[in-house]
Parts: sequence; structure tokens; C-alpha cells
Amino acid sequence: MMQGMELELANLVISTFTNMKSQNETVLKNQEKILEKLDEVQDSLQSLGQKIDEQVLRNARAGMRHLIDGINSGVTKIRDSEFQLARQKFSVLIELNPNENTHGTSGEIDNKILIAFGYYGSFHYFNLQGDKRSAAIQVYECVEKWSEWGSPLFALQMFSPKFFSKNYAQIIETLVKQISEIQVSSGNVTEEVGTLGSVAGTATGVGVMMGLGAASGIGAGAGGIGLLLAGPVGWGILGVGVLSAGIVGNMFPKKQKQVEISASDKAKYEQLLKELQAINTELYEECKRRKRMFQNTTLDGLLSIGMKAYVMPFTLEVENVIRRSDLRISNSDKVTLKREVGQLNSAVNQKSASQAEVALFNIGNLLRGLSGVVQEFANLLDKWNGLTEQLNKSGLLR
Repeated sequence: MMQGMELELANLVISTFTNMKSQNETVLKNQEKILEKLDEVQDSLQSLGQKIDEQVLRNARAGMRHLIDGINSGVTKIRDSEFQLARQKFSVLIELNPNENTHGTSGEIDNKILIAFGYYGSFHYFNLQGDKRSAAIQVYECVEKWSEWGSPLFALQMFSPKFFSKNYAQIIETLVKQISEIQVSSGNVTEEVGTLGSVAGTATGVGVMMGLGAASGIGAGAGGIGLLLAGPVGWGILGVGVLSAGIVGNMFPKKQKQVEISASDKAKYEQLLKELQAINTELYEECKRRKRMFQNTTLDGLLSIGMKAYVMPFTLEVENVIRRSDLRISNSDKVTLKREVGQLNSAVNQKSASQAEVALFNIGNLLRGLSGVVQEFANLLDKWNGLTEQLNKSGLLR
């Protein structure tokens, strides 16, 4: 039986790989919407006079174009070539300096946003290529970086909350809303500070309202910017029906006013800031730890660890039936089934997912032949069907 770190890793693999499979299916169904929404962003930028048309932003669009062309191609060589070109574009974005902005002829965009887009594209690149391990690393590294920068909400909204132990985005949104309400109720302006969205205060030393005008919809005046970050492929820019100039405008750094908190609200305000800092630290440590767990294990090993959580209880049931003295099957069938079960256990324990799959399907074929003879094997076949369905849904069968 699994315990400790192995059990934790098994649960992580199952939840992460299950979610990646669903995201993979979603992006395939919504591929054309991706470019449509990027076109809408471009149109909205032009309406604002923000002509961000330099090479770095073209890389973002070109990367997604190559990704979609690869998806649509039925020729393996072309598909792989397009995916490789997409990966190159996304890698360029990831390597941008997070402390700088990308400048256009009349505006600029924070490089952190483009870096996040690079991770988002790379996530889909690896996922569509079947490399679940590398895809998962993109998620955790992206959010880890944004947590280190003190503003993880934008990165969190790009990926499903199922990738994490709790719904951090919801928790952070709630805290940011409460902090913002206190800020709004305070009236004395003390200074101006430049951030990506707006600042919750100086007690933590970091900006806490971030992303495209702060995903909670606070301070944007656009009627719920949260919608912008809840689209069909994990990033709301690709999913909302209409992008207003006001929403897109929040992609750009601007001056925001910081207010001095009244004495009556100061204690609550500082407590909220401490909670926000604590949840950000917790998220940072979780992403860092999960990233390392994936980095330190091969894809085959991760698949086997996930399979083990499902497979081992099933093999124990098969072994218990085989041990029965009144079992009405030939000794040859019993020996063959026992051998396949042993090979399945060995493959899982040795972290060989490909060998485990072969043994698992061999057992299924044996159970089909025996199910018409002995009721116990008919019951085991039903459980085998349920097991393989679970493994398939979890993305653990390749």
C-alpha cells in the first residue's frame, strides 16, 4: 500500500493529469476562438491608440497560430513542426525580463503578462504532445513566479483551480475585495504608485490587485472583469464575447492612488494584508514543492505512481480469487492469470507505465474468457472495466 510522499504524489498525479486531459479536450473544441479573441484584443488596442505591434507581441500571436495549425494538421511531420515553432515563440515570451515593459508606438504592456502567456502556450504545447509531466511543470512554475512577484491572481486565473490543493484564486479575490472596500471608504490620498492594477497598501510591500485590472473586477469600472479570466480554454481573453476598451486598457501600467487608512479600519486592514501575504506564501511554497516533485520523477514514473493508486487494490482482489481452493478453472488458466497479475504488480512497482498497460490489458483478455465460466471472474471483469475507465479519464493510460 502507498503511504506518505508516494500517496501524496499519486493524488497529485491523478488530479493534475485528469485536469490536463479535460483542458486538452477543451482547447481542441475551442481552437478557432483563440485567434478570434486575440484579434479582438488587437482591435481594442487600436481603438485605444495602443499600437503594440512590435516583435515580442507578434510572437504571442504567432505561437498560438502555430499551435492551432499543428492541431488541425493530419500530417504528423507538419504537426510536429508547427508545435515546435509554437514552442519557440512561447519560450521567447517566458524569457522576457519581468522587471521591464514591452513598448509600442503609443503604449506599453507589462512583461509579466507576456511571460504568463508564454507559460500558458507552453502548457498546451506539452499537453497536446502528450508530455503531461512537462505540462504540469509549466502550470506550477508560472504561478510560482507570479507568487514570488507578489501578485499570483492573474496566473491562477489562467489555469483550473483543480491544479491546486484549494481554490486560491477565490480566496485571494475575497481578500482583495475586502481590502479594496476599506481603501474606498478612506478618503485621504497620500501618494501615487505605479503598478499593474492597483495597490492594496504598503504593509506587505507588494501590490495585491493584479492582472487585467484585477480579476475580482474591483477598481476597473468594467462591470466584472472576473469574466475576462474565466474563458473556455483557461484564459478569459480567449473566452469572453466582447472585450471593452476599458478592460483591455487595464493591461497597461498606470498610476494608481494609494490612500491612508482611517484609524477605525486600520487593525482590520492590516489583518487582511497579513492574511493575503500568508495565502500568497502558502501558494508559493505549494507550487515550488509540486514543481520539484514533477521535475524529480520521469513521466513513466508519474504515470505508474498514478496507476498504482488504482491498480493495486484491483490486483489484490484478483489474487484473492486465484487463491480459492474451490475455483473451477484449469490449472493452466490459473497459472497464466497469476503470472499476468505478477507482471502487472512488478511493472507498477518498477514504475514502468507502458509495461503495466500491457499486463493490465492481458488480464482483461483473460477475464473475458473466464467470465462465462465462473461468476467470480464475471465480477472481476466488471471491476476491470471500471478500473480502465477510471485510468482513461484520469489520463493515466496513454
